[in-house]
Amino acid sequence: MGMVRSPGEHVLSLRVGGRRREALVVVPEACSANPAQPRPLVLVFHGAGSTGRLAAIATGFTEKAQREGFFAVYPEGVRPNPDRRASFLRNPPFFNVGSNIGYAERAGIDDRGFVRALVAELRRRLPVDPRRIYATGFSNGASMAFLAAMELPEQIAAIGPVAGHLWRFSPAPTRPVPMIYIIGTADPLNPMEGGVVRSPWGRDEPRPPVARSVRTWVRWVGADPEPRLVSETAGVRRVRFEGGPNGADVEFITIAGAGHVWPGGPDILAERIAGKSTDKLDATETIWDFFSRHPAPAARDADPAEPRPT
Repeated sequence: MGMVRSPGEHVLSLRVGGRRREALVVVPEACSANPAQPRPLVLVFHGAGSTGRLAAIATGFTEKAQREGFFAVYPEGVRPNPDRRASFLRNPPFFNVGSNIGYAERAGIDDRGFVRALVAELRRRLPVDPRRIYATGFSNGASMAFLAAMELPEQIAAIGPVAGHLWRFSPAPTRPVPMIYIIGTADPLNPMEGGVVRSPWGRDEPRPPVARSVRTWVRWVGADPEPRLVSETAGVRRVRFEGGPNGADVEFITIAGAGHVWPGGPDILAERIAGKSTDKLDATETIWDFFSRHPAPAARDADPAEPRPT
């Protein structure tokens, strides 16, 4: 994949930590008319056991990228056997997020280095607007969205984790990064109050309360710890922690009765594993709306970061 201007899907490969890593890159049709125009970039991290292509199906971010004219990028996690196709139960891809769950954790995969190298490479190959680089993801991928902002706080403008935890607490971002966080109140794999859950891979695993991740981020961005109720309709409750510098607020959305799902997306996991799906909220539309209102401060328009030595 060289300097990309042609619309469509491209596979970007790079080496990080001695491993070949990949990401699916979607260039919107709008680039045909204006190939050099700077455009937003949205990193969409898949959940445990999933893939970039499945994340595209689950979230609909490719269609949203086409409508809005931004680059959608789906990074790939690492699976135990790279010579076999990914399989949710038998060969599940994971990201190393500090949860002590999955092959990527056991193997010490450098996913912080991966996200740094990936963003640098994307900025070299694509006309990326440096003030509008965002990260979102589901479950294990939500944890990667958190890590992206921790690793690249001067480049990631805002994040949108869905149904996943902040597992690592160092280093705290050096710049307040706005966040929108979405989860279902009946999520059986990441329950609101935390506790021990049985994973799809048959292990009992501890989960922290969801509020720990949200409250930590509120503190890091310097927002008011007392939220303001924005709306509560049809079981969708939205609160906002405001007052962070440069508009760095935190929105927290809960959906009554929804399980471990991407709200508004198709059913990917069986209900016996993930709980009930929901169409009460379109997570992709909601996250993009938040992103579009949160470009990074202009002073942060810097040259692409160099990838760390591998």
